[in-house]
Amino acid sequence: MSIATHRFSNEEYHQRFTEGDKVELIDGLIYDKMVIGPKHRSAVNKLIKIFVLAGYDVSSQGPISWPGNEPEPDLTILAAGTDPTDRHPLPNECLLVIEVSDASLAKDREVKLPAYQQAGIRTWIVNLQDDVFEIDGRKTKTASFNDVTINIDDIV
Repeated sequence: MSIATHRFSNEEYHQRFTEGDKVELIDGLIYDKMVIGPKHRSAVNKLIKIFVLAGYDVSSQGPISWPGNEPEPDLTILAAGTDPTDRHPLPNECLLVIEVSDASLAKDREVKLPAYQQAGIRTWIVNLQDDVFEIDGRKTKTASFNDVTINIDDIV
C-alpha cells in the first residue's frame, strides 16, 4: 500500500493557506506549527534583545522563502539592508537562523535543520529540554556568532 502525498509549490502554498493558518512549508510538505510556551517566548525575546543590541537586523517568526520552502524560524539574523518589503528573505540573505525548541525539538532536528542545511543557512537549535545549544550536531552551553557570544543561562 502506498500513501499519496502532494508536494506544494510556494505559489500553491499561498493559494491554500493564509497568514492566520498555523502551518509552514518545508520541502514541499505542510507542517503544523507548535504552540509557543512561556519559556520559548522568553528565550526568543532575550535572543532578539541580544542581537538587536549588537547591531544586527533581526526577524522573529517570519518566513524565509526558497522553492518548496517557507519555514518560519524563531529568529533570523539578516544581512544588513536585506529586510525586503515585497517578498520574504532568501537563504543567501540569512546570516543565521535560530530555532528555539521544546515540544518542537524532534521536528526542528529532523525536518527543519536538514532543510536549512540544504539551503546553506547556518542554524542553531536552542534545546529547551536540555538547556543547551545544538550547533553542527554538538551540544554546548555557549554559542558564538561573529562578535556575539551567548551563554545558555542568559536566555533560559
